Amino acid sequence: MTDTTEQPTPAEKAAPEATPEPTGVDALPEWAQRELRQARQEAANYRTKLRQVEPLAQRAKELEDTGTSEVARLAEQLEASRSELLELKTELTRERVLREYRLSEDLAGFLAGDEDTMRSAAERLSKLVTTQNSTTLRSAPVARLQSGGSAPNTDDDIDPDALAAKVFTRGTVL
Repeated sequence: MTDTTEQPTPAEKAAPEATPEPTGVDALPEWAQRELRQARQEAANYRTKLRQVEPLAQRAKELEDTGTSEVARLAEQLEASRSELLELKTELTRERVLREYRLSEDLAGFLAGDEDTMRSAAERLSKLVTTQNSTTLRSAPVARLQSGGSAPNTDDDIDPDALAAKVFTRGTVL
């Protein structure tokens, strides 16, 4: 009869069963294990606090971004208002100078810059316009027209005494 069960070889019998060596944290000395546990506990506390604070930080960032965009929008509005105010002040000054020097609106385009520059330009324009009007804009005499189809009076000299006498005698003016 043959025995079919296997018998351990003598080398296998000689090897004692080895207990596994502790690995990882268990291999560390007790003081190191305590330090590691404390560090892990502290890290867990920080992770918990981080999860609590993350939404607040996100909200603060959103508010900061909103505030920054609001500040930028307000700065743009302020700049637009300032430029509009400057434009209106310039236009008002131009109108005042035109009126002061009795210039037409057509000449407003020649008045630019600050008030002193506008005044000096208006003064030069006023002199040019006055000179031009006095030399080139002489008009032909206009015939005096009277109603009722009568011929115009050709007498250029009107005697105020005679006119007054007519008024008193008739009781009406011409």
